[in-house]
Amino acid sequence: MAASPMTNAMLMTPMPCVASALVELLGPSRCGSLIASCRLVGEDFRDLLSRPQHGDSGSARSLCATLWTAAAGGYSRLAGPVALHVEDAVYMALMHPAEGSTAKDVLQGHPDLTKPEDIAELIAALKPRCKVPAAVLDVIFAFKAERSNTFFLHPKPLHSAVMCSEIRLTRLLLAAAADWGVLEESLQLGNQEGSADTFTPLFLAMLFAERETVDVLLASGAAFNEVDLQAALRLQRLGWWTACAARLGELEIGDQATQLHARLAAKHTALERYRAEARAKREALLAQMRA
Repeated sequence: MAASPMTNAMLMTPMPCVASALVELLGPSRCGSLIASCRLVGEDFRDLLSRPQHGDSGSARSLCATLWTAAAGGYSRLAGPVALHVEDAVYMALMHPAEGSTAKDVLQGHPDLTKPEDIAELIAALKPRCKVPAAVLDVIFAFKAERSNTFFLHPKPLHSAVMCSEIRLTRLLLAAAADWGVLEESLQLGNQEGSADTFTPLFLAMLFAERETVDVLLASGAAFNEVDLQAALRLQRLGWWTACAARLGELEIGDQATQLHARLAAKHTALERYRAEARAKREALLAQMRA
């Protein structure tokens, strides 16, 4: 629907006070979307958003802490203005990164959640919002005495947005990741060394997000990675994968779910073959010792 003459005049007329009021009313992130989609926005409006407004919000560390607090604490339970503040903090951090860093640093930053007490706190905080049986989180995330057997979660901003099932924020971060050439890294499909080091946003979406968020991820090329596969194997071995498979069916993930199931079956077959060969070698060795 075409904008009214009055609306056009308000947007095009140099009125810093009106622009400032609109930013206060709508928030920087929504105003940024307005600028991107409307050619009638005046220069005062654009200039206002071109300046940092949130102090330390451009710090990757600060932003990751804000997002993770929202994800672990329950984004859906935040009051409207607080939730909008999180979205605006992300927008301004990407627009105005802290000195010495770039938007890429913001997109790739994550909190350190490797200590046993941090992991225990993580599991407890996320259980009430898990879409599958809460015991699944114990199986996946619980700290193991042998660190190599622990699946560490390194939640980047996209992970946190997905765990919040916040569609606008997810879209914003995906678009920024594509612009900065780090979409694959953000989707955890690989990094500069060529391999992923934590779960994909898609796997976390299976655990926490609504279908609309999953659809946004799939449209951007999301897929499961090797860490997801290893976690699924552990769940399968301990009898918890059936519930997760049912959740994948509800989300209608389609080809990605089919591929994950196929990889699980192939890994299971290979593991059974390895066990059979090891058993045969052991029996042969015992027979030789008895001879």
